Amino acid sequence: MTHLMDSLGVGCTHCHNSRYFPSWEQPAKTYAFTMLQMSEHIQATYKESMNNQDPSCYLCHRNQVRPPGAVQSEVFLPEPLRSSYKP
Repeated sequence: MTHLMDSLGVGCTHCHNSRYFPSWEQPAKTYAFTMLQMSEHIQATYKESMNNQDPSCYLCHRNQVRPPGAVQSEVFLPEPLRSSYKP
């Protein structure tokens, strides 16, 4: 989790409810999970193209919640993949 905080320049409460960490009520937690799934997909699909380096959150985010140059309208954000999450 420290890597996520450092890469996005945020603290724990950006994604977590400080009174109940397992809660999914914070939308950012769902999007973070979606982004972790995206990283896994990139690693599985493009690892050779990336000289066998693993993608990291910092690769795009550069210490910002919204990656520089990212679409600013929430209309274009992906639907959360929460329904596919099974702890």
